[in-house]
Amino acid sequence: MKRFPMSAVLVCLALAASGLPAAAEEPLSAQPAATLRARMDQLKLDAFAARDPDEPGRYIAALFIPGIQFLVVSAPYPVATAIDKKIAGREYMDVYIDLQAVRDRPGHFFVEDLQADGVRASAPDVACDTTTVNGTTPVVFNGKWDAQHLTQEEYDARFKRDDERYARMLRALNAALAPGITVP
Repeated sequence: MKRFPMSAVLVCLALAASGLPAAAEEPLSAQPAATLRARMDQLKLDAFAARDPDEPGRYIAALFIPGIQFLVVSAPYPVATAIDKKIAGREYMDVYIDLQAVRDRPGHFFVEDLQADGVRASAPDVACDTTTVNGTTPVVFNGKWDAQHLTQEEYDARFKRDDERYARMLRALNAALAPGITVP
């Protein structure tokens, strides 16, 4: 998987904070991202993981870097009992790492959500949220579809599909980390 240098991340954050125009519609993932961000911050969690309630054998894990980003992965895991044991033991960072290790396999979905505010499609060089499916080339949601060898229609469809999928993943994590649950 292609990684972006920290300097690129910092430039993207600075540009995003500068008030340049963003996409008109609020993404579906915005509210569940805000809820998860607040809950993880409250519990002082840097990672959290849960079973995907809709797909047996699939798990979701989030790495939270306060003030910077969410890194969220969803993937099937061939040894479910191993991951279940880590979740029960609150070894969420280990689950995140294990799920990232299967990134070159079918079913892996990875989101880099700068500012942990949901996937956003903005004007060129403003937003740098990305999604990666099955370990292939990431799509950067910065409005430059042609530079990514996509048509505008393909880019827009990918954004819509990935925002819906990411929102569902965040809702599943939020449900697993419901307000009544305490995590030491």
